[in-house]
Amino acid sequence: MITILWVDDEIELLKPHIIYLTSKGYNVLSAKSGDEGLDILMENKFDLIFLDENMPGLSGLETIGSKIADYLIKPVNPNQILLSIKKNIESSRLVDEKTTRNYQQEFRNISMSLSNCNSIDDWYDIYKKIIFWELELAKSSDSGIDDIITIQKTGFLIRVFTTI
Repeated sequence: MITILWVDDEIELLKPHIIYLTSKGYNVLSAKSGDEGLDILMENKFDLIFLDENMPGLSGLETIGSKIADYLIKPVNPNQILLSIKKNIESSRLVDEKTTRNYQQEFRNISMSLSNCNSIDDWYDIYKKIIFWELELAKSSDSGIDDIITIQKTGFLIRVFTTI
């Protein structure tokens, strides 16, 4: 289920949209301010966040300004909202798939490099690659790939300690 946080100082006026999204199968939580939105964000994971740009206190830009993917201009209609959701969720899914596919290709390279380690610099380079992919995959919603990177990292550490 797609979970959305909607932060707007006039959230009561948007209740019909929230009810509509809920009827379409989305889980929507709401907040009346940037501060309240940040509190909710600390306790929950969201697939999308809708923010009002102009709110008293923290504006939408000040709340989560670096991750803006789309703009909707009020008044919004339900079709605009659904289109934005679908576009952003699909984009996120495609990025996850590409990241996973790239890691799977790199997994083979890292595994082959493990058998050719001859110096501390070789070990260091492989470790940097594993950590890079661990950070990249942490952004992904594919939890199965987390298991693979953990297994590869564990295998790397075992190999390091048995070689030393």
